[in-house]
Amino acid sequence: MNVDKIGSALLKIYDELKDDPASKDIIILIDEGQSDEKIKEGIVAGVKRLRELEKNDIAEEIVKKTKGFAF
Repeated sequence: MNVDKIGSALLKIYDELKDDPASKDIIILIDEGQSDEKIKEGIVAGVKRLRELEKNDIAEEIVKKTKGFAF
């Protein structure tokens, strides 16, 4: 588990979903999560939403960066 990669993945999720109204709760989870479990939940939800938006390459990049933490 690489903390720098996880941080990078969180920023990528934020950048990609910040203007998507349907992702408001995901942004809150990754931004304000008070525990690893909440942050993991936000990452998984973010990847799911990215796939729904057909941003599959970005979703896969995040999965790779967070393997061992959220996946």
